[in-house]
Amino acid sequence: MTGTGAIMNSTSLTEISREFLALRQVVAILGEISPQPWWRTTFMEDTGSSFLQRIYPTSARNAALKATGYAAAIVHDKAIGKHGAYHLFRLPPAIENAIKNGQVATTSIRTPEPEDSLKLLCTIAQDERTAAAGPIRIGVVADASTGRIVRKTASVYLSAFEGQTTAFPFFDNP
Repeated sequence: MTGTGAIMNSTSLTEISREFLALRQVVAILGEISPQPWWRTTFMEDTGSSFLQRIYPTSARNAALKATGYAAAIVHDKAIGKHGAYHLFRLPPAIENAIKNGQVATTSIRTPEPEDSLKLLCTIAQDERTAAAGPIRIGVVADASTGRIVRKTASVYLSAFEGQTTAFPFFDNP
């Protein structure tokens, strides 16, 4: 098995997956509400949330994140390319599986309000900023098993959202 599956034990896999999921939620919201939206969805906003609440009364938040995540993945894949690269909305299989198979409960992670999202992103980035625009390689797949890559990913997004530009942090195989 290549990537993070062979490196992480279940405790660290769960924790890293939880951190990536929290970051994914924040970036999904900010990508929608940015003055120049990164993707054309509104599922994370009140209007989209109300719509999904009628269709998925017990899992509207999960549905919103999943739908927005698909749109965000398409935008990231177009900017980065899919072959051998991973990003926040298409993580290495071990991490994605932990999220999808319920090892990390989406409901246990509170979705921030849009106005709190930038503050939370700043917290996840630990006030670091990595100025960049467009695709930016931030590490290798093995780094996905560390909290450092989550912080580095958040720092790139934080700089982009504050600078009202787009940036697509990714990691790949060396």
